[in-house]
Amino acid sequence: MKRRWIAGLLLCLLALPPMAARAESAFPMAAVGVLSARAEGGCSAALIAPDVVLTAAHCVDARGKPGGLTFRTGAYPGLPRISVPVAATAFHPLYDLNLPREITRIRFDLALVRLAHPIDTPGIVPLRLGPAPEVGERLILASYRGGRGERARERRCEIFAGPPDVAALGCEVASGESGSPVLRLSPQGPEIAAVLSSRSRFDQQPIGFAPPVLRRIGPVMDLLPEAAEVTPAGEGAPATEIVADP
Repeated sequence: MKRRWIAGLLLCLLALPPMAARAESAFPMAAVGVLSARAEGGCSAALIAPDVVLTAAHCVDARGKPGGLTFRTGAYPGLPRISVPVAATAFHPLYDLNLPREITRIRFDLALVRLAHPIDTPGIVPLRLGPAPEVGERLILASYRGGRGERARERRCEIFAGPPDVAALGCEVASGESGSPVLRLSPQGPEIAAVLSSRSRFDQQPIGFAPPVLRRIGPVMDLLPEAAEVTPAGEGAPATEIVADP
């Protein structure tokens, strides 16, 4: 009986796909991480290409300099947490104009970060960009509070009517959650509909404000240095740090 049980277990294990394939399909939130210049604190952010990270504009240096920033992915079973230095940053050109605060910090509070080299670890898959949030949707806010935790905190937030071209999330948000992706679960997997910018209250209800991404990210992409202008991986380039599994 014991031999038959062991044989059955081995057959089950052999039938499973490789760890990399399981991780890639099971843990898409590994692309959500922390953008920080120190071990703790910082903003939340999300990988949208192997070497490009999306976050809020107020999370990066106003001059577009790396400023010692590092992006750290989430850690999941079978996936190490990856830490890569930032090579360049860019934010929406309208963010830095002398406009009213609610426009500069919300409607155009979007930034892209170019990593020193791509993250090509199997299972850490960049997230897609999707249509803007719609009133009444319940989307997922994936975030790190104060840069703490091995993986993003996920919770559903209902979308309310907010300022023009801004999504209002019916969730209480805290320090460190700026730059968090607001995610929709599409048939192709999670897609980023907006990026958390700031927090407020409406009639005692805590809310968060998030500008949609897809329609506004073009000008930011135009300002982000190309991969060829960034120090390539290899000799003389900053190394990737792999943090122990949780």
